Amino acid sequence: MIRTNPFVAGIFLACLPMGAAVFTFDNLTEGTAVPFTDTQDGITASFTQTGATFLVESTFLATLTGNVLLDADDQLGVLTVNFNQNLAVVNFGFATNGIGTLTLTAFLNGQQTCTATTSGGIPPGANFPEGSIGCQTGTFNSIQISSTAPDFAIDNLTVRAENVPEPATLGLAGVALAALALRRRAVNRAFLR
Repeated sequence: MIRTNPFVAGIFLACLPMGAAVFTFDNLTEGTAVPFTDTQDGITASFTQTGATFLVESTFLATLTGNVLLDADDQLGVLTVNFNQNLAVVNFGFATNGIGTLTLTAFLNGQQTCTATTSGGIPPGANFPEGSIGCQTGTFNSIQISSTAPDFAIDNLTVRAENVPEPATLGLAGVALAALALRRRAVNRAFLR
């Protein structure tokens, strides 16, 4: 059996990436209109719109719960979300009003880094196509969401910060791995005697 030093394990765990921020819109009052800003777990998102009116509304959808951010008119629109830091992963649930595709495009300082397009399926007992979409192929600090359907809603916008460890963190990880190797070597020598 290999025993791990709690100190070394703590250093290793400290080097793991932090959790994700989830924008559920449940902390916002129903009827809140875009533009607005929301902060979750230290990540700030500024929501703006072009060509449509987006509102926070209570959900009536099968897989999206609580409040959703909804395109509330019949105009095709683009929802833009700018973040206060570089991010590595984005995903969220969505629904469309009728048949159509939803497109997510991620940008880093105005340069496109990722795009994804999908259509939802209609869950049993539901009336609207629903699904999920995401990007994790490039660093970004803003996203745009659009649809070919007349309206769409999003929920549980989940983002994760870019995983770039600082030099000190890499040094601690190196020390932890060296300590584990030395410990294992000492245990193996003691076992062979």
